[in-house]
Amino acid sequence: MKVISTSNGEFQVGVVFGHPDYEKSDWVNLRIKKNSHEGECAYFPQHFYKPARSTPIPVPNQNHLHLQVWNGKMTAYVNGKLVMKDEGVPEDVEMRNS
Repeated sequence: MKVISTSNGEFQVGVVFGHPDYEKSDWVNLRIKKNSHEGECAYFPQHFYKPARSTPIPVPNQNHLHLQVWNGKMTAYVNGKLVMKDEGVPEDVEMRNS
């Protein structure tokens, strides 16, 4: 993921699993953020709800994401740093190849 430009240096990027919808909570996402409120971090919330925890990581303008999904569990590395390991996907999130 490479951020081309921002007006203030803040951004967020991510990967969504399921079908994003503000009215439903049957989707999850891995987000990488750099902003003045949360700092530089990554987290894995269901819907857009604030996660129980976030992982502080350095977030430059170019980032490498390694994501593994296996048997309903996700493990993710951002820039070589483990940000989540064997996180369960809620049962109501439909995981399928597209």
